[in-house]
Amino acid sequence: MRRLLAVLTLVLLGAKSFVAAQTTPASAASPAPRPPWIVKSDANADVLLKAFARFSPEGAGQIGVSGLDEQVLDLQPRLYERRDAATREALASTKDQIEGDALSRKYELTYFDVPLTIFRGLHALLDDQIAPERRAAALVRLKKYAGDVPGTTPLTVLAEQRMRERLGEASLLGPPRAEVEKNLGNTAFYLDGIEKLFQKYQVAGYEAPLARLKTQVAAYNEFVKGTILPRSRTDFRLPPEVYRSRLKNYGVDMAPEALADRARVSYVEIRNEMRAIAPLVAKEKGFTVTDYRDVLRALKKDQIVGEAILPHYQQRLASLEEIIRRERVVSLPTRPAQIKLASEAESAAQPAPNMRPPRLIGNTGERGTFLLPLRVPTTSASGSEVKSSRPVPATSCSSPPSSRRASPRPAPCSPSTASTSRAGPSTWKRR
Repeated sequence: MRRLLAVLTLVLLGAKSFVAAQTTPASAASPAPRPPWIVKSDANADVLLKAFARFSPEGAGQIGVSGLDEQVLDLQPRLYERRDAATREALASTKDQIEGDALSRKYELTYFDVPLTIFRGLHALLDDQIAPERRAAALVRLKKYAGDVPGTTPLTVLAEQRMRERLGEASLLGPPRAEVEKNLGNTAFYLDGIEKLFQKYQVAGYEAPLARLKTQVAAYNEFVKGTILPRSRTDFRLPPEVYRSRLKNYGVDMAPEALADRARVSYVEIRNEMRAIAPLVAKEKGFTVTDYRDVLRALKKDQIVGEAILPHYQQRLASLEEIIRRERVVSLPTRPAQIKLASEAESAAQPAPNMRPPRLIGNTGERGTFLLPLRVPTTSASGSEVKSSRPVPATSCSSPPSSRRASPRPAPCSPSTASTSRAGPSTWKRR
């Protein structure tokens, strides 16, 4: 379904007919007639938005589709067949989405990271830039996740049912073991993060459904440990056919073999550049070593710790913006960038610097926010602490998806700014 969202993004700016109730005219003047191509784009967007919203209302709500705040992820029976039919109808002229889902089903065991899905679904409503009147819907969504609303089934139960449906197919690849263990270890951070969000935004009545959800998640994790973890794999490599398809859905049409060859050449070129620069850096810093690997190790010893991370980023960004304006590289807004330190739960969801985008539809001034992990929680599958973990450099911004089959690409990084971390303070390499 994330591939459907990728296609959808191409037509969102013209998607007004489906979300007309959300937009407010800038003035009382009659709008100019829309060109035919925009009318056609609106119609295309309607189809894609409806298909996306039907199965992933949390995600559709995040991009601005109204009326979905109380809806939750669809994991009802015959999920694959129903979603495939909707996708075929919505993307009649595009085969990549259908092909990718079919390959995932052909080769891979169904697996969901339910705690992450629930955290993201609630965080989408409990946020500083969400209107206060919408935040109350988070309680309804929480109750539906826990099966506390008549006619609903706990999401953990539905996920287990979908995963059990294909356990008998021995040829299917299980999820990477490291991914499953990381997801199990992150559960406590997500549940703690959910409670803190309800407390922060003062949404009353969450205690009982959250307590039931915690019990359900514990049972779900036991199922994952006993059933999915034994089927997990230590080899991260994908079948060539699947890997090729996923590259294509990222926009890479090059054959994997050619891409790998180009990557090796680039690696050699970068390594040679580092070999040439390392002695100069060592001289400037007063290091006694000159090999690029040793220089890197020496540089990593100089770290930025804890609360000093955010001011360092802000200062660096201001310096870059000054250069951009002076050299007239590109125009920049006059307002400062919105940067904040992430919570433990956010860092567990995506343990690298990242940008949380605003909604694309019906935006009334919401801005993208850059998140910096202050601490990166690292736990074992049992939930016990393993070690303090350093954040990934800012060039990386991906984490395991909440559903491997429904979302084969790495998902769009997220811990509390002033609390004591179970994982200890993280440190950042100076740049």
